[in-house]
Amino acid sequence: MSFLWTVPRDMMLIGKMRLKLFVEVIGADDVLIFASVHKFSDGREVAFEGSYGFPLDNVTKGWLKASKRALGPAAEIIWDVPLGFEKKELLSPGEIVAIDVPLMESATFFQAGDLMRLDIQGRWPSPFNPLTGNFPAAYQKSDPGTCLVHMGGEYPAQLIVSMMPARGIHAGPTAPATDSLTIGLGAEQQESPPTPHFSGARQAVCFTPR
Repeated sequence: MSFLWTVPRDMMLIGKMRLKLFVEVIGADDVLIFASVHKFSDGREVAFEGSYGFPLDNVTKGWLKASKRALGPAAEIIWDVPLGFEKKELLSPGEIVAIDVPLMESATFFQAGDLMRLDIQGRWPSPFNPLTGNFPAAYQKSDPGTCLVHMGGEYPAQLIVSMMPARGIHAGPTAPATDSLTIGLGAEQQESPPTPHFSGARQAVCFTPR
């Protein structure tokens, strides 16, 4: 599943990102969820150099098993995810749980009008191939089943990004990133001031892990 957001002004996204989702698993009791952020400029995806010299990487990515969702002490910074990984909490049939997926640190400049695409899926974001994808990275695959992601209303799914303050975009690479931006995934709410939202208002979407 993919979500698009048109960047309204010049932004330097720098640091970590935090994706909050509300998930339900059908036909299984756990799921490994992958999230990735992509940049598009002038209609084309902008590729970045990743691990092992992979030349077609995205802005950032992160992953988490739903059973490892338990959080530790609250972090001082909103985009940090204090995962403990100390216990395994499998999902029951019909249970909807909140998970916070940490996305790796990055630093990317977006111009006004660029597109940000958020992908959520049950497999690694790029092909497992020594020539066209990441290699030799691998992961433990999920059991067969369907993951249902709930959004909007009582399920405020959102992506929190860290960004350089507007006054510091042209202040050089040492300017601190102290601001955060929250981008909603579900239907837009009547808020003041309004919260940015990815396009495509939906209540729930599903994917099959692979």
